[in-house]
Amino acid sequence: MTKKTISDQMAKLRNHGWVVLNFENNKRGRKGAKGATDFILFGFKRVLFMERKIDDKLSPEQIEIKRRIEDAELVSNGYKNLEYVLLEPDNYMDVYEELVKVALENKGGEFSM
Repeated sequence: MTKKTISDQMAKLRNHGWVVLNFENNKRGRKGAKGATDFILFGFKRVLFMERKIDDKLSPEQIEIKRRIEDAELVSNGYKNLEYVLLEPDNYMDVYEELVKVALENKGGEFSM
């Protein structure tokens, strides 16, 4: 399992109508904001901030960002409209499948952007 495997799976959500912004900071020459999440997803009246972890732990800056997002989480109609999601090897496919389900329920099918 690699971080790229998870990244590639999350990118496939674009085919289901999600806007997937990738903010990976581990590429040579890129310096992102400390603590920023790896992904932000928009779609279907929802915004998800997603951090991807394989064998490492959240940094102190990432813990603070997570806390602030969770403080701001909004819930309506049983769904969190603003949410922090930690993607790990044991849950990323469940997250992917849930977001595909949300897309299909709200759009009636797949489409590409």
